[in-house]
Amino acid sequence: MHWEPLPDELQPLSHFTTYLLRELNLADTPTKQQLGILHYLENGPDRQIITAYRGCGKSTLTGIYALWRLRRDPFREKVLLVGATADKAIEISTWMLRLVHDIDILRCLEPANDGRGSVNGWDVGPAIVDQSPSVRAVGVLSPSLTGKRCSCAIADDIETMANSITPLKQERLAAAVTELESIRKPEVDGELPKQTIFLGTPHLETSLYLRLNRERNYKMRFWPARYPEASPQYDPYSGNLCPSIAAE
Repeated sequence: MHWEPLPDELQPLSHFTTYLLRELNLADTPTKQQLGILHYLENGPDRQIITAYRGCGKSTLTGIYALWRLRRDPFREKVLLVGATADKAIEISTWMLRLVHDIDILRCLEPANDGRGSVNGWDVGPAIVDQSPSVRAVGVLSPSLTGKRCSCAIADDIETMANSITPLKQERLAAAVTELESIRKPEVDGELPKQTIFLGTPHLETSLYLRLNRERNYKMRFWPARYPEASPQYDPYSGNLCPSIAAE
């Protein structure tokens, strides 16, 4: 199918997301907190950690964000989906591919008959021939994480009890994140900004997400399930609470 730029009214990520949610019969519009996450994805830093309550839909929103990036620049955009296991990443890849087949404004991204079309790695139709697929799904500790470049890496709940229960496992996970950063493409004029996005909740003081925030200049933002009580003596979010929630 011939590719055409997104209509002006669907260029903002929030409008694009609203259109897809309605097509999927999920909601008429994103919630206030979902709009905050979308704004952070679209306008936030190039290295970010999003922490939101269970059921907020952060995985769905970030999958839509990946499709938005692909729809805006299907020629050069490379999205890497990383899960604690490959199966988790493949679930998101499969869902994205299903939307490409089912939603009218995304059908121009359907993989070509002679192109890559596996849920492990697939090319959008207009993509320039390249060794890296448009969308690739891997586990965070998989050897296949290396070797191919990406312009947007999305790591969804990669820290689990199984892979971070001991200091040795924590260091192995941190080393995998270092590899993840090394395969990100450099900034190029005329292309979308390059990003590395983590979705997850820190459960320990030694959590990978807190280390990324403290040691590697990742910006963290929290959307908790309940409004926290204001306290001048103690800020459990260390200044990383969503500003609109803090203001309210």
